[in-house]
Amino acid sequence: MSGRPRSRVVGLLVPFGPDADHAGKLPFVETVAAAVREHDHDLLLVTADDGVAGVHRLCDRGLVDALLLMEVESHDRRALAARERGVPVVLIGVPEDPGQTHCVDVDFVAAGALAVAELAACGCRSAALFGHPHDIVERGLGYVARFEGGAVAEAARRELPLQVLPPVDLDRAAVDAALDVVLSEEEEDGVLPGLVLPHPESLPGVLAALADRGLVPGVHLAVVALCTDQVAAALSPPLTSVSQEPLEVSRRAVEAVFGLLEGDDDDQRPRVELVRPRLTRRASTPATRSP
Repeated sequence: MSGRPRSRVVGLLVPFGPDADHAGKLPFVETVAAAVREHDHDLLLVTADDGVAGVHRLCDRGLVDALLLMEVESHDRRALAARERGVPVVLIGVPEDPGQTHCVDVDFVAAGALAVAELAACGCRSAALFGHPHDIVERGLGYVARFEGGAVAEAARRELPLQVLPPVDLDRAAVDAALDVVLSEEEEDGVLPGLVLPHPESLPGVLAALADRGLVPGVHLAVVALCTDQVAAALSPPLTSVSQEPLEVSRRAVEAVFGLLEGDDDDQRPRVELVRPRLTRRASTPATRSP
């Protein structure tokens, strides 16, 4: 940043694709905006999915002093593009090879394990994990594989049969087809598999499809979602959820950005900060726990 006039603006790049978790992103954006203002800077929110070209445009025009990047792909070139322009950058997410980039995220491996552990504690004899929509999977977003990997490993550790479904899009036909597969695994005594729902935008559609079948989460089957507390609590019934911890992740990411901007030696070393996920029980998992 030497020799470049300061704009006192931090850029937040949050691509909003058709299947993106729009509601789930808002707590991140709000927290980042508030934290940036505490440092007497403004926030420039960029929602276009322009990739490296968008990063170059912001940096070359001197619009921002630093960048925060969300929707991080496994092989994300945006961070390198910013560093090549001499602009400090922090990822809210973790690529496959973080390299010299500072990254902050919730621990999605632990989040997947938490979801499966909750179903096991409810006495589920089997479970199914819905796949993210095709658009999310094809983008190669890093958290998708990490959450699934954590769930699979925990299920194997507990010897709990876990079916990982292929991508499930948001339209009703795709949701119904996925549920048909899951519900076909009903046991002879009527016990249904527990569900892990990792994509917040799919939750209303899945709940509507279950209701049309006369199935109530927490009564007929256990359901755990990966979403913010606000989203989980607003659904009917309210869902037991593993939170992405948007407030803590965003706060740490902003502090990392200003550590880079202010040249604090302790904050110059690239590292990956993982925030511990948190499970909150609501109506969608039975109150009776297995020993």
